[in-house]
Amino acid sequence: MAARILKDKSYTMKKGNRSTKNARQGKQVYEFALQIAKHKPRRKQLVIELLKYSAALGNSNASNALGVWYRDGIGVKKDSTKAFMFFKKANKGGNPDAAMNLGYSYANGIGTRVDFAKSKILYKIAADRGVVAAQSYLGSCYLSGLNSFVKSPNLAFLYFKKAAKAGDIESIYGLGYCYELGKGTKCNISKALKYYKMAANQGHAKAKKATQQLRLGSSLKK
Repeated sequence: MAARILKDKSYTMKKGNRSTKNARQGKQVYEFALQIAKHKPRRKQLVIELLKYSAALGNSNASNALGVWYRDGIGVKKDSTKAFMFFKKANKGGNPDAAMNLGYSYANGIGTRVDFAKSKILYKIAADRGVVAAQSYLGSCYLSGLNSFVKSPNLAFLYFKKAAKAGDIESIYGLGYCYELGKGTKCNISKALKYYKMAANQGHAKAKKATQQLRLGSSLKK
């Protein structure tokens, strides 16, 4: 099948012709690439070629995957410029993870210059698209003022709450912290202990320590 896909000219998307057929074929090629990557991990070059075909057909998942591979050097030589290009293409196609990856690129100067303003916008887009890691990141940034964010306990609490509902351990701990210190919500030690325990049960070191301190009657709140 791989040979047919790579040789079949019908898989080549003509400029300006993003047809339903192309979208369907792009999805099929992407899913096939995933199967090759899973069952034949040594055939990374074939996976790369399949992802490129899928991306050429407009599949945003393939473009985002290529961005990750080029950024992290998976099966290819690291190339931050190509990684940024593929993330940008995938984000344009509405890929949720690509918005976060592009935001990460701007925040860390990967393939582009550092631009915290653009990074913030992209992380918000990713969070609105339901990317839990982006929601957790925004919670942390609004809580502590990281990466040029203006501190906003209310927004920090909001984003932690969204990510915690999806089971994000860092955000569960973040909620406990907010309830303990009254950040973005009223101080509530019982709720703080509840969330600390939830995170601690999943192996979160800081949550374990915070749980022990609250049980001993010691709090971070002054």
